[in-house]
Amino acid sequence: MMLRKEPTYWDVLILSLFTALITWHPYFMHGKINIFEIGLYLPGIQSVLNGEIPYRDVFHLRGPLELYVPALLMKLFGVHIGVLYSYFYAGSVLCLIFCALIAKEVLKSRFMLYLFVPVLIGRTFPRVVFTYWGGMRYVLGLTTVLCLIKFVRTQRLNWGFAAGLLSGLSLMTSVEIGVCTLFATVCVYALAYFFYQSMDHKFLGKAALSFLGGLGLVLGVFGIYMV
Repeated sequence: MMLRKEPTYWDVLILSLFTALITWHPYFMHGKINIFEIGLYLPGIQSVLNGEIPYRDVFHLRGPLELYVPALLMKLFGVHIGVLYSYFYAGSVLCLIFCALIAKEVLKSRFMLYLFVPVLIGRTFPRVVFTYWGGMRYVLGLTTVLCLIKFVRTQRLNWGFAAGLLSGLSLMTSVEIGVCTLFATVCVYALAYFFYQSMDHKFLGKAALSFLGGLGLVLGVFGIYMV
């Protein structure tokens, strides 16, 4: 049967279109302003747009990219609240799509993939959270996990480097997501070291250095910027 076959990227594309359409809400900018989310991020973004530096000129609780990315979008599309709402909305949708990409790598049948996505959407995307922050930081964490899966499957070092790069970006966006990706990476490498016989220990050492190279690139660039 067709549904018993392994899922393909065509299935992910179909489910991505389904996700975008089923979550489509053209009136997401209407209604009460969410004081918690907008009040938390807009002052920091305004400081960045005024040329101030997070941690030096203005207090910020999490990573700098949490402010710099929406500030860049406002530079491109205009300094108004709708850009931030759109950024939150797009992040929430992309989060679901990347979950589908990971499920494609993990699940063994198309039937389970097509069953998984609607349940995922129904459980994680209620209409009341279109304009809440969270999606983009989860996207960064999920892409790190996807790269780790690809690394185990293909045993190519570039996937390890990409995982390190994305883990660094996660850490610079939201510390808790970055910590979770680092923990996930340590678990993957430890399990591969003890149980995955096709990976010799020398190769795993190179893979660890590759991951640290990607991580160090992001942290090094930001460190130089702060200095």
